Amino acid sequence: MKKLLLLCIPAAVLLTSCGGDESGDSEEKENGSEETTTDYSDMETLDLSEHQLPAKIKIPQITGEEGAVMPIEVIHEEDDFIWEIRIGEEGEKFRLVIEDMAAMEGDVIADHKRIIEGTIYDVEYIIDESYLIMYKQMIEGEASVDPRFGVCGVVEIDGYPFKLYSSDQTDFRKPQVEDMMRSIRSIMEGAQS
Repeated sequence: MKKLLLLCIPAAVLLTSCGGDESGDSEEKENGSEETTTDYSDMETLDLSEHQLPAKIKIPQITGEEGAVMPIEVIHEEDDFIWEIRIGEEGEKFRLVIEDMAAMEGDVIADHKRIIEGTIYDVEYIIDESYLIMYKQMIEGEASVDPRFGVCGVVEIDGYPFKLYSSDQTDFRKPQVEDMMRSIRSIMEGAQS
């Protein structure tokens, strides 16, 4: 029994040293800490320069009932400071708002937290970073009501701050908001290809 145990330990060490990170979402930096990278393989690049915004953003390819990729719609009035990216009827599959915050002062994320916490919802932060939050909202005392999810991030585009957030006009589920979070990260990380 001891011989079998002694043979198993080196095999276990060998197997764990060859495995690496299962998620594929992190790389080790030179200083030994991990750096998170985002997988954009199922997303397409949308160039917003056609809509008066010098940025590229990754958007998920969402298929409709018939299996075809649903079109992406960008809503923006000329010289306005708000853009809306939608997929699906009225954006029920994906609805990300981009707002120019150059004229605003203060902490955009803290302001967004005050807005969502000042509602009938209990808020739980799934991601709580200085420039990006993803959260779950539940109606107080109503366990039978499905939770809704949201995301908000601040990115710099052409030297100016922009707030990107999920529309609160739709009750999004977690996978939908995770897609919006990846879109926001695509600008933060400069994913262009």
